Amino acid sequence: MRTTFSFNSNIETLSDYMTRVIAILRAIRDNVPAADGIDYSVELTDAEKLELHQRVLTMAIDEMEKTAGKHCLFKHDFGQDREDFISNFKIVIAGNLLSFNDSDHLEDGEKQYQFTTFLKHLSSEAVVLTYAGIHGITKDVEKKFNLILSTRRKLAKTKQIDIYEVTPEMIHEVREEISVRDIKAVMDYLDGRMSVDQLMDEDGLEGDAFEDKNNEEPDLRNEIMDINVERLFDTFLGKLTDVEKFFALIEVGCSEKYETMTVSQFSVDSLFLNMIAADEKYAKNIQVGDVVIKRPNRHSYTDRDVALKDVKYVAGNVVRYQREQSRSRWSKLAAVLSEEDITGNKSVEHFQGKWNELVEKYN
Repeated sequence: MRTTFSFNSNIETLSDYMTRVIAILRAIRDNVPAADGIDYSVELTDAEKLELHQRVLTMAIDEMEKTAGKHCLFKHDFGQDREDFISNFKIVIAGNLLSFNDSDHLEDGEKQYQFTTFLKHLSSEAVVLTYAGIHGITKDVEKKFNLILSTRRKLAKTKQIDIYEVTPEMIHEVREEISVRDIKAVMDYLDGRMSVDQLMDEDGLEGDAFEDKNNEEPDLRNEIMDINVERLFDTFLGKLTDVEKFFALIEVGCSEKYETMTVSQFSVDSLFLNMIAADEKYAKNIQVGDVVIKRPNRHSYTDRDVALKDVKYVAGNVVRYQREQSRSRWSKLAAVLSEEDITGNKSVEHFQGKWNELVEKYN
């Protein structure tokens, strides 16, 4: 990591560091020179860009877990969904990191925010995502839940009545954009008089009244993969050997055949043997001898064992090690990207293309 991107708490605050370095990340994204006049999109290698983004994101997540995340866990009773909340918060941070102190996102272009304030602002989105998952509804419907609930509480306080005495008509007078019928449906659900299925039924809510039109964005993840995400995937895979790439692509579902193979099946597979033989590091793990394949494709113990005599095979420790390493590699990448980025239709299609190239090379 270049000293330019290092954080020294004796020289600058975390907020100052994040403002400075995230501005550089935005410049890299936009392929323009940063404030210091350096075009880091050209100056840095793809690996250095990825390392910088991962470093900043990791620092942001660490700060979140110590501040806003910790506060939300204390304030909200997520119970067994505490880990889901932290995961959702990480996703929200990853999706919004480059907006920190961006002049296009500031109400007052001259006023900049502390990083903890930024995280506090993002926490509401993570809370909504978590409760939406708990309630089994969409994020937009959950936002309306919160709007109706907060209005209900305010009315009860203002009118000095019990919260259950607040009627849908009272809420509608304040929130005219939501129909009495839809308010009643939400209140019935929240008060236990209606199930989620009934709530989401065609007759339970009026049309698209619960869509968040002010923040509506088309979901193009299944249509188009962002060019920056594609480059990141290519950089990630490009740093792997073919053997490592082979296991990484199996891990994300590129081959049902290899995903269900046992270690002993792997060890005698012709494609895998060809790949190992071509790898200077692992070729020495090819041996000749007898192999017994137990529970082929991980089926039941009643399946017959397959005994092979005097065949070439790869030592089992290679398969076990690579499987573990591929899971570790993807977990690190998942700290930078959301699950949708990795498992979206276009991402899967992109990985499948890489898989087909690998299979063609060694078949």
